[in-house]
Amino acid sequence: MFRLRPSVFRRAGPRDIFLVAVVLCICVYEGIHYMGPVKPTSAPQDKKVKKSRLDIIIRKQKSKAPKCGLTQPCGPEEYAFYLTSGAGKNLQPEMCFEDTFVMTAEKGNLGRGMNLFLMDPNGPKILDAKTFDSYRGADDQIQQFLNAAPKNSVILVATFDDAARKLNIESRASFGQFGSKLIHQLNFRGSFVMVGQKGLPPGCAIEEVHLGKSFTFAGPSEIGGCIFLTPTIKVGRLEIGRPREESCNKITFGGKLVGKPLGHSNCGVEQTCASDTVPVHMFTGKDNKVKPIICVNGESPISPDKAAVGRGFNLVIFDPQKKQVVKAEHFDTYAEDSSMMEIFLDSIEADQILLGVTFDDASRSLKSFAKKLLEELGASMAQDITLRAAYMFIGQKGIKGRSPYEKMEGLSPGVSWPQPIENHFCLPLKIKGKQGKGNINEGKNELRRAFCKKYDGYSDFCDAENIDNPLKASQIVDDNMHGDDILTVPIIVVPGMILNNLRLTLETLLLQPGIQVDHVMVMYDEKFSEELSNLVKLFGFQFKSLKSSRRYSDQFVKAMQEAWISFPKAENIIFLEEDLLVSSDFLSYFAQLLPTFEKDTSLSAISAWNYNGYKYVSDNSSLVYRVENFPGMGFLLKKSFYFTHIKRVLHTCCNKRSYYDWQDVMKVSMEVLVPDTSRVFHQQYEGMHKDAGLMKELFNKDRITNLDSKAKLLDVDSLEKSKYEEHLEALLKSSKSLDTSRVGDCAKDKIGFTVPNTIWKSYTIYYSQSSTEDHSVLTLLARCFGLFSFEGETPKGLHKELLRFTYNKNHVFLIGSKSPYFKYKPSSVQEIGVSNR
Repeated sequence: MFRLRPSVFRRAGPRDIFLVAVVLCICVYEGIHYMGPVKPTSAPQDKKVKKSRLDIIIRKQKSKAPKCGLTQPCGPEEYAFYLTSGAGKNLQPEMCFEDTFVMTAEKGNLGRGMNLFLMDPNGPKILDAKTFDSYRGADDQIQQFLNAAPKNSVILVATFDDAARKLNIESRASFGQFGSKLIHQLNFRGSFVMVGQKGLPPGCAIEEVHLGKSFTFAGPSEIGGCIFLTPTIKVGRLEIGRPREESCNKITFGGKLVGKPLGHSNCGVEQTCASDTVPVHMFTGKDNKVKPIICVNGESPISPDKAAVGRGFNLVIFDPQKKQVVKAEHFDTYAEDSSMMEIFLDSIEADQILLGVTFDDASRSLKSFAKKLLEELGASMAQDITLRAAYMFIGQKGIKGRSPYEKMEGLSPGVSWPQPIENHFCLPLKIKGKQGKGNINEGKNELRRAFCKKYDGYSDFCDAENIDNPLKASQIVDDNMHGDDILTVPIIVVPGMILNNLRLTLETLLLQPGIQVDHVMVMYDEKFSEELSNLVKLFGFQFKSLKSSRRYSDQFVKAMQEAWISFPKAENIIFLEEDLLVSSDFLSYFAQLLPTFEKDTSLSAISAWNYNGYKYVSDNSSLVYRVENFPGMGFLLKKSFYFTHIKRVLHTCCNKRSYYDWQDVMKVSMEVLVPDTSRVFHQQYEGMHKDAGLMKELFNKDRITNLDSKAKLLDVDSLEKSKYEEHLEALLKSSKSLDTSRVGDCAKDKIGFTVPNTIWKSYTIYYSQSSTEDHSVLTLLARCFGLFSFEGETPKGLHKELLRFTYNKNHVFLIGSKSPYFKYKPSSVQEIGVSNR
């Protein structure tokens, strides 16, 4: 059974721990098995668009979620791992790799002694998994197993109960082949974990050991983080555990550097830098433990694995003509005077660039002449460097004025270390100086800093690189949006319990071109009053406290009632549910549909979310459909529909979450406009709610969210009721029926159909129904294609018993025998029925 890591509780606040405890007490987890869709043979490719800050946020949220209980997801080509030993005779080990628990008591492959598994680094794939009872004695088997392991194979090890009693020195030396050194410290009832690779010198594995005392069991040893396997093991990020020995960072093994710090040929800069600039990553380090980084044009001469890094000043001279590092040094201006640093600074030639960061303390022995030399390079704050100040500076020999690339963080009262400084950006090869003296407070977002100091749990929002970014509404970039009615439509945000998720919602809203902050209101449960209202204030949005609710759906009902009171003149209101991020063209999407929507009385809402918006079946950001379901999540609601159909049955239609389809409960014949590609992204669900299975089906499968800020909708006029019928008829008349002879393959986790390799042609599949309520065959078809499919739920996205989606850049229509469109079935085509499934 999975247990919460101790480190999880160390990172959680009291409120989080209380909520976890409450959930564990009152909730029952329901496990749901899902057989996913088979990918098409020619999968549609994501559109290449310029990345805005908003797109980066969404891409980060859409990237693989943290695995194995880590707090952050691993980067590209990295693999997540988490190992914890057992503790005593009852608390068993956990051995997780990429969210797979390879060895567990339930699988019967876990036991007393040494538990280990081998991996091929080129796969990666599991080669073998074994348990050796080294309490009773298994030396011959251990040595034989480890000695026979292939070269470069990766090993993960965790002990349980006692593993040392009869583990002899030869067996311990066998683990040394994989880089272990701490294995020799493992004693009776001690605990031990490691990740190593055959061929590493001792001390270069990732490992941890806790010693047993007398006859008392040690506590669990744990390590976790991200590693590269290409084909030699390299540490990407170590989240739990001690760093490897310094010498390991200089070892060449298999032609590659082992222990190379997580880096990027572009120094982690998201965009491609112009030819007259170079990418730069500057980081002052954190307190006196996390070491600094200087990366320039793909080189990292200052990084935790380099000798030229340490307390004091860390400096790099860069030649802008050759675009390469000339030299790098660190000077301990805490313990030694700065004379050697002065010689280094004096050696800088004309036009050469100096990049520098301080670490720990750099002020104690820093002399005035060194400060003067820095000032000549454009460092206007050099005279202000004080005890333990974090200082980042980039200057150039011959600069006129002060450098714009300078920042300092001093100590605050009651704080031992300053806020670290970190930046990724494109640095001009010719730095243009500014006039006047730099100000240590220049560019600081004091409100955001105060918030981050008071509240925990806001991850990158409060990190050194982002904490001073201004929170300002984005300006209109498309002239057609000036004066558009959508800009005056109120937006109501109804947050849940995770306030960092609300922060992401607000951040993506603020990035909407033309957003009017006074038209955005967050309506929240009063129990989150202080922290939540302070968060909303940072963004400049409105907020209103609602009486506390036991369930989120009750809170949402209260927000819907209050919204029309707060904005009495509004004809339409946009509602956003919890844990959503909005796409780049969120407002533009609604703006393009609003004129048609307001004229058509048969439409109740515009949804920004598609039930069926999964990867491979929703790849056209220009298409919008009419559907009979109410998808909810993020939607624009018509005032007349609310007061005519919702208000009178508010507590019966809407006492469940909107993804249960309110319109089905209300039994109204109106329809909703839904995009083929969603304009909101719901963050993945993690929890034990009674609806956990449904929520994971909806939110945890791979979904597509539009990232093209300039997406234009096609044939918007054809969405009007009568025109839509004409539009569908034209598509169906020109369509071709798919071969359904192998539909039975769907039950074998195969697609069962072949969609031709064409571009935006229409294809149909006809299926039988005993009534309009009979969707048994359609449910099978939905699962075949990877559409929404969940036990007890009917397929979503229907329009008159027709389900429409895109697949491999083509239109596909699933048409029931009770649909008026069934008449387009050619006589030679056999509909799919119960007998031929």
